[in-house]
Amino acid sequence: MPWRPKLDIEIPVSIGVSATAIGVMSAAVTIPLDMRVDYVADAIGGSVAMTVDVSLPVEVGLSSFPSFSPVVDIPVEVQAWTTIAGSSDTFNRADGALGAGWQSFSMAPVIAGNKAQAGSGGSNNTTNIHASLNSVSLPGIDQEVQFTIVAPTGTLDADRGVGAIVRGTGITQRTYVVGGVTGSAAYINTYQNGTATQVANRTSLTFSAGNTLVFRVQGNKYALLRDGVEILVWTDSSNAFPVDSTFTRWGFEVANVKSFYSTSYGYAVDTISGRTI
Repeated sequence: MPWRPKLDIEIPVSIGVSATAIGVMSAAVTIPLDMRVDYVADAIGGSVAMTVDVSLPVEVGLSSFPSFSPVVDIPVEVQAWTTIAGSSDTFNRADGALGAGWQSFSMAPVIAGNKAQAGSGGSNNTTNIHASLNSVSLPGIDQEVQFTIVAPTGTLDADRGVGAIVRGTGITQRTYVVGGVTGSAAYINTYQNGTATQVANRTSLTFSAGNTLVFRVQGNKYALLRDGVEILVWTDSSNAFPVDSTFTRWGFEVANVKSFYSTSYGYAVDTISGRTI
């Protein structure tokens, strides 16, 4: 789903109103214009320009003229700059590499049919993790990544995980926290310089294409949600991932399993977003 930040703008507008009765009299009023503008952003930062027609009821009373209430139509042109605390990707582009907005580890996810899934690389008879980080760090330390689970192009193996990454440091060293699911379980894993450790899991669950996952970290608390409902929580009580600006990269991981004859894929990712909360 697109992320729609709201922008509040206050513009003081000075309007002069004149009326002629016995002699010439005039009155000036200042009107605070309070405008709320919604727009959709798919970037880390930027600006938006818009022109709106505003109808303002102006009440003016003149001692020597009957009171009246004209309506003044004012076209207002607004140029507003804002810092957007996140970014998103729909993957709606040609099949192949994710593109310049992503930085992948040794095995990279690919776009197939307007979604991101594991590529064909990896070793036989094992789960091969394909992971990527968004190219731009989030501007805050409390983070949230959201995406929709979809079926991959090719043969689905629902025992392979799909997950959202927070608190990453970069692709030089594989250090991050991932919250993900298979077809029947949820998990939270940490990676420290490439070494994976499962720190929380929950079985006897059911996940399917169309579920929306959110992986959220606030302070040292990590929470995984499915369709808005919290399903798994882990607290980093040892502070393995310090709450500071070093750990601000986000992304996702997908997986495949290979044999000599074929490759099967875990669930794919559609319309992912990462943001500061």
